[in-house]
Amino acid sequence: MICPLPQDVPQQRTGAALPQQTDGRLKLPIAIGAIPGLILGAALPAVLAFSQQRRPIRFAGCVAALLVSGSLVQSPFGHAVFAERTFFGVYRVRVDDRLNYRFMFHGPTLHGMQSSLEARRAASLSYFHEDGPIGQVFKAVPVASSTPEVGVVGLGVGSLASYVGPAQRWVFY
Repeated sequence: MICPLPQDVPQQRTGAALPQQTDGRLKLPIAIGAIPGLILGAALPAVLAFSQQRRPIRFAGCVAALLVSGSLVQSPFGHAVFAERTFFGVYRVRVDDRLNYRFMFHGPTLHGMQSSLEARRAASLSYFHEDGPIGQVFKAVPVASSTPEVGVVGLGVGSLASYVGPAQRWVFY
């Protein structure tokens, strides 16, 4: 999966399965090299725990070890500052203080990111950034940037708020 990103979004280099940026595009690789780690880190202990199901104390110990090891794993997108489970799934907001970004996830899907730097706070950084499809629309159709009233409907409309001009009034539905 490739999502175009602005040139100045830094590349994360903390693991094989993390997003990588080249030529202004964020690449989310399927890390074939991470499969042995996944097998050793999750599948093997799960099989070991399952094999101990008739020995309650050993089974409880294996399950406890799985839970503890899962809590030690850190996300490449920083620490969670908000998490909520609803009927529709789990929503999380993560903050990466090193890269100065906030990320909003619904399950495993990245729905948006925001710079925590004051100068870049209002810029669209994920799918709706200025070099992406919607940014190209605003460049190609100047009337879109100067129309006094705009109604916006659909997913991701919050990210489009960065395109509101000073003399415009946008209504989000």
